[in-house]
Amino acid sequence: MSFSSTALEQREKELKTLTTFLTYSLIGSLTLDIGLLASGISNLVTKVPQEEPVEITFVEIPPEEIKPIEQPEEDIKPKVVDNSQSFTSTNNNSDSSPRVVLPQPQKT
Repeated sequence: MSFSSTALEQREKELKTLTTFLTYSLIGSLTLDIGLLASGISNLVTKVPQEEPVEITFVEIPPEEIKPIEQPEEDIKPKVVDNSQSFTSTNNNSDSSPRVVLPQPQKT
């Protein structure tokens, strides 16, 4: 029976130590939380953020002047070349070979 009484005494001692530890831990935690909250709230109350007003400026750019299209000084008309011989199949010559007409370069 001495073994069970020693075990009971040890359990009671551990229970008392655990109760004391939890009590002091709870008190310390509450103190720390209240202190941090109080310092945070006091910083928010004393330090009011002052925002600078935002200035927006609209600048209108005048529209660009539309320049009229300049007309050419003289009308350029394309030269019409009569190539009807190259498209017809009439052979006035005695040659039976086809005749090729090359366009001539235009002088400007």
